[in-house]
This record gives sequence, structure tokens and C-alpha cells, in this order.
Amino acid sequence: MANLCQYLVNFSDNLKPSPDLEKRGNLLLDKFLKVICQHSKFKILRVMKAGSMGKKTAISIKIDYDCVFFIDKETDKVKFLDDLDDILTLNFNVSNKQSFNAISFFFEGYFFDFLPGIFVAENPEEQIKNVIALNDNKLKIGLTEATVIFMAEQSSTVHQLARLLKFWSHTVLVPGFFNGRSYTMELFAAMACEESPLDSDLLYCLRVALDKIRNYHKVNKFWLRFYSKEEVARHHVNLEGSQPVLLDPADPSNNLLGADRCLFFEQLAKFSQTTLDRLEAVERGVPQAVLSIFTPQPSVWDTLPNIPRKTENSMFVSHAIQANAETVPFAIQPHVQIQKGTYSINEMLVFAQCFYSMLLSSNGGLDLRENTSQAQSAISACIDTLIFGVAPTKWQPAQETFESREVVLFIPVGNLSYVKIGMDMEKNMAAPELNVPPPKASVYWNYSLE
Repeated sequence: MANLCQYLVNFSDNLKPSPDLEKRGNLLLDKFLKVICQHSKFKILRVMKAGSMGKKTAISIKIDYDCVFFIDKETDKVKFLDDLDDILTLNFNVSNKQSFNAISFFFEGYFFDFLPGIFVAENPEEQIKNVIALNDNKLKIGLTEATVIFMAEQSSTVHQLARLLKFWSHTVLVPGFFNGRSYTMELFAAMACEESPLDSDLLYCLRVALDKIRNYHKVNKFWLRFYSKEEVARHHVNLEGSQPVLLDPADPSNNLLGADRCLFFEQLAKFSQTTLDRLEAVERGVPQAVLSIFTPQPSVWDTLPNIPRKTENSMFVSHAIQANAETVPFAIQPHVQIQKGTYSINEMLVFAQCFYSMLLSSNGGLDLRENTSQAQSAISACIDTLIFGVAPTKWQPAQETFESREVVLFIPVGNLSYVKIGMDMEKNMAAPELNVPPPKASVYWNYSLE
């Protein structure tokens, strides 16, 4: 179906951070790196941009920069991170979250993760192969370059599909967030395109990828780009057994479909079937079905403890607002302000990211970055669909201010502009009683039960 395929292509392209936002983030990263290299007490031998921005697979729901600082093997990692923490605090006044392996922080609308890696070789290919051969967990951060190289060698269709799958992964409320979920979606994209005919379009490859996820237990895939089959066998004795296998192209010991993730994929498999059914409905010409392809699963309105109140004058949507120096973060990634009540900030972020996701989805063929004047009506239509479940309601000017609402969401719409959604909340009587902590929005707007 040509129209649906073009919708998916346009949608995937619109998922990319805009060139302006990417340029702004790159300049900010360059500024960090210049100051760090000037002031570090330790010798930094090489720096590499990794993560989704480095791999060119980022989606605008979360724009983050991963950066690896290669240091000498004699350098104490903890002391290096302490020094890095001091530099960032003194020069940029950022609030850092330091772990044993990295420093993570949010600054001017972007997320950053800075990690130390042990320098082995100047040439990235040599670095990767030496680290794989040594098989030392302390060195494996140095394999990050392999993921960037691997994705750089993939086709444009793989990158388009990777963005679609990562976005789709955002729209399923599956408990049990784990590191590498986004990367796993990228590898499903690479595998699906590789196993599709050469002339396959994006719609065909999406079907193949969802089918692979639905039948994840049958997956047995590894790429011999940086290691040999003998090295695979050294880590995995029974490759032909019943355990699903999706090996990290950068690390033959890392099975991204390991036993600890099977429960997660069991749930994801069910949602992939639903999405395949939705695609089929679109092709049959079911009215409005295209808008439901990426509708959240299961419904957030059946899941979260609190939901927007559905009474008159309980929700307001602003026109597109041009960001100033203080509000730039609102125009880059979804934000929340809780003004009344004792609601969880993470729970409210679920709503912000939900509306943002559906705004992108329902306008797959329209880039609001080029036409922010339509943003208010587009978001109002998303609210009609997601909350009220009816045909477009009558939105009209109101005198009340956003300050009178319990919660205000900030939704980016491009050109460093954002739209505000003001809403009051009420207890969700349909939500199940869960003996777990409140939901947290992390990389994905889903329940994170850790």
C-alpha cells in the first residue's frame, strides 16, 4: 500500500531530531569537550561520540549524547570521574548523577552520559578486535565504537526502520526496563532488512521486524563483522539450542535475548501482534486506522493511578510559544510542572511523552517544525482521540490561566517552540491495584519496576 508506506517513511523522517536541534546539541557537546580536555588532570587519549546520536538513530522523544573518554589503563576510573564531575560543576554548574561507570546529567534540554574507556589502540578497528580477544569486562566500554561503526554501515532503510521500532517500543507499557532496549530494536531493524528482498520497502521490512519480535524465541542471529564464529562458540556452546540468540555485533558474549529478558519479550511479542493487526486494518481501508498504528498498548487510561479529568474546562491547550533563554528545554523534550496536588512527576511525564508520541504519530506526514501554527489544533485532536475518545470536540478560547491547572505539560512542536497543556487530574477507578512503586518515565514512558 503505497500511501501507508509513504506515511511510514515521512513519519520516520519526522522522528529524527531537527537539524537545528542536532546542531545545537553538537555545539553544546563540543563546548563540554573543549573545557574538559583543557582542565582534566588526566590525559585523554581519544574521545568518541556514541549512543543514538552517534549512530544516527536518535528519535526526538529523547535526545541524548553518549561520549566515551579513552584514558590510559593505569588511570583510576573513579578519580577520573571525580575530576570530570568537578569540571562540569565548576564550569557549567550542572547537577551530575555519578555512578561507578559514568556521569549522567541533563543540561539545556539534552541528556548527556560521559563514560571512561580504556585506551588499547589508536585505530578503532584494532581497539575493538583487541578488546574482544582479551575478553576483559573492564575493557568492554571500549567496544562502544563497534556499535557506531556497525550502524554506519547499514542502509538508510535500516535507519528508518530502527527509528520506527524505537518509537514503537516507546508506545508499549511493558514493565521491566533494561539497558540496551533501544539498541535491541536497532538490531531487529538490521536483521529484518537483511532478511528481506533487496527491493523491499519500509512497510515490508516493518512487518518482518514485528514478526521477528512476535517470534523472538525462534531468533538465532549473529554478525561476523568484528569477531569470528570460533569466538562466538567460545561464549555460546549451544547456539542451535532452544534459547533465542541475538548477539551484539560488538560483543560475542552479549546475548540481547538472554534468559533475563525473555519475560519482557513475551509481553512485547503480544503487542507486536496487535500492531501487525493494525497494519492489516489500514491496508483493508478501515477508516482512521492509520492513526491507531502507534496508539499506546495497553491503554494508559487503564493503567495509571491518575488520569486527566474529563469535565468541561478541565483542560486547556495553548498556541505555539517561542522559547526564550529560560524555556529552551521545554522546546526540545517533553516537560512537566506540577502546580497543585501530590502527583508523581514521573507519572505525569508518562502523559507528556504520550501526547508527544501521539502528536508525532498522528502527524506522520506533516512536519510541525515547518508549520507550528497547526500545533494547537493537532494537539487538541490528539486529546480528543486519546482522552475523550470522540470526534473532535469544540475547543474555544478561555479566560482561565494555566497557573490555575493542577498539572501543565510542555510539548515541543519545532522551531524552538512548544505548546502547553494545562489539566486537572482525578483518580483512575479502572486502574488495577499494583503492589509496586509509582510508574517512572525513564528512557521510555513505561512502567519501570526497578
